[in-house]
Amino acid sequence: MAHLVLGRLLIFDRNFERAAWYLDRALMLCPNDAELLIQQAINAVFLGHPESAVEYAQKALRLNPYHRNSYYAVLALAYLMARDFEATLLTMGKISQMSEHAQLIEAPAYTAIVYAKLGQMEEARQQFALFQSNFRQSIIGGREPEPGEACRWFLQNIPYRRQEDIDFLADGFRLFDGAVAATRGDSLPAAKPQRQDEQSFVRQGNIWLITFSRRQISLPDMKGLRDIQRLIERAGEEIHCLDLAERGEDSYGGDVMLDDKARTALKRRIRDLQEELAEAQDMNDLGQAARLRGELDQLIDTLASALGLGGRSRRIGSLAERARTTVTWRIRHALRKIEAVHEPLAKHLTNSLRTGTFCSYQPEQVIEWQLASGG
Repeated sequence: MAHLVLGRLLIFDRNFERAAWYLDRALMLCPNDAELLIQQAINAVFLGHPESAVEYAQKALRLNPYHRNSYYAVLALAYLMARDFEATLLTMGKISQMSEHAQLIEAPAYTAIVYAKLGQMEEARQQFALFQSNFRQSIIGGREPEPGEACRWFLQNIPYRRQEDIDFLADGFRLFDGAVAATRGDSLPAAKPQRQDEQSFVRQGNIWLITFSRRQISLPDMKGLRDIQRLIERAGEEIHCLDLAERGEDSYGGDVMLDDKARTALKRRIRDLQEELAEAQDMNDLGQAARLRGELDQLIDTLASALGLGGRSRRIGSLAERARTTVTWRIRHALRKIEAVHEPLAKHLTNSLRTGTFCSYQPEQVIEWQLASGG
């Protein structure tokens, strides 16, 4: 719930990328809690994912058969923003008592839009009058609102991420209130999301926010992502693997060789860690998964550095060779993580990155990346 609250606060701050990360983490930690799911449905509506919002709300209804009326109100909102007006009206009809739903200032505005979209203008005007009354009493201190003022307040203060959703609601208002002015982006509070055509590779604390091809993903911090960012920062240049590894000669130790017994034990421990990591991920135990992943990365690094061609042991004395192996493995590991959530980005990076003794990022065409947080 803490992640959920943080995500909602960030949505109202128009910091949609960070909000999405916290909300995804909340869902990962507790995927079957009805109260969390119904709140997640509201968040998904704001973030521009109404189809997901419908799924969250329906699941919440199944998990909690003794739910409040507001569960139906959230599902109706999700249907509305998914442009399914018939399902919206049908769901609204399941709300046995409207008083709880009407406590929200903006609730009658949504209802008015539904009726207007279905051509039921008399019902739309009645609901809009209720919205105007709520606005007058709770927002402007009892004075009479100016023409279109309540609608503009609604459109400027309800934190929808997508301009198309704002336009959709504005068009609904215009069906029964001609005073609603055009509502483009310059009439709304400044939003923090990046432009749709902007590519970014930004680390914020222990989170990477990566935007490519109009889609953003978030990943936990890992060394391979840091390597990729450094290569992107110096696109077209060749960087020696030692510079990426950032290791000095003394950090590799002396000429140590793994004997067969040590190598077998190391491989066995890696297999055990892989099984434990898979189990921790299945149980959504993020703390345990992070600890196991760290130990696994370290052991794989050690084993890769100690083995030569054909898996034969070698002396760990070649700094460049160890750095080359380490950096290559780190980058490939990061690419696998990216591929799992954003295949086009993984394909682009796989085709553009060169690893070896010298590493580089050489895309087929110039791409402008944002590599630092905009604040």
